[in-house]
Amino acid sequence: MKNKYSVSEVASLLGVNKETLRRWDRNGKFKSKRHPINNYRYYNHEQIQSLVKELQLEFATKKGNSILPVPFFKTDLGLLYNLDVIDFLKAVDSESIDLIFADPPYNISKAEWDSFSSQQQYVD
Repeated sequence: MKNKYSVSEVASLLGVNKETLRRWDRNGKFKSKRHPINNYRYYNHEQIQSLVKELQLEFATKKGNSILPVPFFKTDLGLLYNLDVIDFLKAVDSESIDLIFADPPYNISKAEWDSFSSQQQYVD
C-alpha cells in the first residue's frame, strides 16, 4: 500500500478541493507533512484514515492503480455510479461485475429511430 499521498491525490480521495486541504493545513485542522527536499505537502495513509473516521466521510476505495469513486446511489441490490464507463471499467477488478447499464446520448441522429425534425419534437 502506498504511504505518501500528494495534495491532489488526497483531494480526489476525499472529494474536496486542493485549496481546501491547504487551508485545513494552515488552520491546523488537517496538518500535512513536508517533503525534506522539495518541501511539498504530503499525507500518509494513517492521517487520511484518521480524518475520514473523525469526519465520518466516505472516500474512494483503491482498485489496482485506479481510484473508484463513492457510488452515486447504493442499495443492498447493488451500486450505481455516475461516471464515464471507460474510466469505471479500468478501475474495477476483472470478472467482478454482473451487469452494466449504460445510457447513451439521445437525439444525435445516429439511428433512424433517433431522428427528430426539431428539438421541440424531441422534447415533446
